[in-house]
Amino acid sequence: MRATNTRATITLAIALVITLVIALGIFAALRNPAGGETRDYEAHLSDASGLRVGSDVRLRGVLIGKVTAVDVRGTADGNGNEAVVGFSAQKDHPVTSTTRLAVKYRNLTGERFIEIQPGSSSGGTPTTSIPMSRTTPSFDITTLFNGLAPVLRTLSPEDVNELTRNLLGLLQGDDTTAAQTFGAIDRITANLADRQTVIKTLIDNVTRVANMINDYSPQVVEFILNFDLLLTKVLENLDEFRRTATYGPGFGAATNRVLTALGLSKDLDVEKLMRTAFQDPGAAVQAMGKLPGLFTGVAALLGAPPTPCSKGAAQLPNKVTVLTGGTNVTVCLK
Repeated sequence: MRATNTRATITLAIALVITLVIALGIFAALRNPAGGETRDYEAHLSDASGLRVGSDVRLRGVLIGKVTAVDVRGTADGNGNEAVVGFSAQKDHPVTSTTRLAVKYRNLTGERFIEIQPGSSSGGTPTTSIPMSRTTPSFDITTLFNGLAPVLRTLSPEDVNELTRNLLGLLQGDDTTAAQTFGAIDRITANLADRQTVIKTLIDNVTRVANMINDYSPQVVEFILNFDLLLTKVLENLDEFRRTATYGPGFGAATNRVLTALGLSKDLDVEKLMRTAFQDPGAAVQAMGKLPGLFTGVAALLGAPPTPCSKGAAQLPNKVTVLTGGTNVTVCLK
């Protein structure tokens, strides 16, 4: 029994030692991931979002260093601030005056890494600082997806994940994902084909209406002005409409009773009434011919109305008076 306990203790101790060695190895790898000696550099960026101490520094996808510091300093001209990132890299891969640096996405959780991009084959002078003109800052992918939000609402989670992976690879410069990205976009547009047809039809109809209005723009403007005038007058006399609605029914009922008393009902036969009043059509026409003279005589009794002529009226001869049948005709002087 005692021997069994001893073996178990030894086994546990060996396992703990192995675990400790592995942990120390991982820690050492994180502290100094690149083999060989390293050199310290700094890079100036307009945006270092997502970078932190311990982020990877890679060359063509191979880990060659780590980020050692992330700080904010004032620019040399004093007109703003800039991000200054310190990092280490293997001496076998020196930074020169033609080297470029870019901040890229490591994963979808927002972690970034630094990608060292060698300069021209002609080389360059060694340097320990990369200016902002040769750095590509961190890209905020949320801006891209916020712009795609109306489209992404219509997609399934699987489509969104695939599009995200492909876009991320494309942003990192992976040419192999370009075809997959375009394929995902093609599927998205296919899913939106029906809605696109509806929107296109709506736009065509609106365009057709706009063209029709453009052909009759003067009439449309006049119609709008007249309609506006009508609405203005209606609003100005809105109280009159309310009074009409209040007192109109009573007034209409009283008027209807008066007309009924005079014999003017809805079943009145006007033709029969005219035949009764004028049994002889010839005599009726002759009587109508006497009306102008009658009106003239009545006007003479009431007094001459003011003449409409500015220089006075001309005196007509008796022959002309006979020809006019006694009708009062006024001829103005020039």
